[in-house]
Amino acid sequence: MVIDLNFINKSIGKQTELHLERFPGATVIPGFPSDKDIDDFLIDLDVVFTIETPYNYYLFKRARELGVKTVLNYNYEFLDYLQHPDWEYPDMLLAPSQWNLREVIQQFESKAIVKFIPVPVNRDVLPYENRRKAQTFIHIAGHQTHMSRNGTDILIASLPHITDKHIRILIYTQHELPVITDSRVQVIHTDNKNYWDNFTKGDVLILPRKYGGLSLQLNEALSRGIVPLMPRISPQDGFLQSAMLMPTERAFRIQTRTAIDCFEVAPQVLAEYIDNMADMNEKDFSELSKQAGDLGVYWGWNSLRAKYINTLTKLCRK
Repeated sequence: MVIDLNFINKSIGKQTELHLERFPGATVIPGFPSDKDIDDFLIDLDVVFTIETPYNYYLFKRARELGVKTVLNYNYEFLDYLQHPDWEYPDMLLAPSQWNLREVIQQFESKAIVKFIPVPVNRDVLPYENRRKAQTFIHIAGHQTHMSRNGTDILIASLPHITDKHIRILIYTQHELPVITDSRVQVIHTDNKNYWDNFTKGDVLILPRKYGGLSLQLNEALSRGIVPLMPRISPQDGFLQSAMLMPTERAFRIQTRTAIDCFEVAPQVLAEYIDNMADMNEKDFSELSKQAGDLGVYWGWNSLRAKYINTLTKLCRK
């Protein structure tokens, strides 16, 4: 089932291309699915896997009545049960990262199975390439997000503090940014049809991300052997090398579905780490690139496909 929410995008002046050719034979629903849409869709299914939201919580209720298993692959900051613990639950809450996983288990394990499996990376389109020198730095600003989540504002503030004159920084954005006059920086306004085109260039991914668990751009960069620079916070402090992690300057609370911690790296600190990466010798940087690629192997579809299939099969047998 493909949910077409372009009526919302049009109301705020945006348009999203659905690429329906990627979903041959799909049921396309304009707007949020009705109860009848769900009744029709659930016929002869074994399991429904939905990401972030069911779009209509009747899905979980009706599926349970029909013996169809359901999985919600949630993002913690958008987990509705934090505000509405009495809503219908899926059979499984599947975490895409270990960020706040303990809290979800503590609050909701009596309502649903809680499990963690990483989101797989398509390594056919994101093949590993060893990087030997930090020369080209990339930053993916993407769409405008709450509190500039990817840290685009911090990167811009760091530019006057970066001393290396020979690096170049590519910023890929889908929204307007302040004017940047630094000759080392190229701002690329793009809506790439293929997400992997963001990673054809680049040795280092600048990602001073302030909050959040799953980061697809991080996983994709790792698969390509691109070395990330991120804050030393959860969840990435559990799997990235120390040289890839920066200390944070301050922490504060923001409100999403619940109050969550938000962290910022000082612009001067980001600049220092960018300079350190640029100064790193080829042997050490090549090793960091290899370690990044190793994580890409671990999170590749070839590694995780069986785990997903086995998890869904086991759920269907319950």
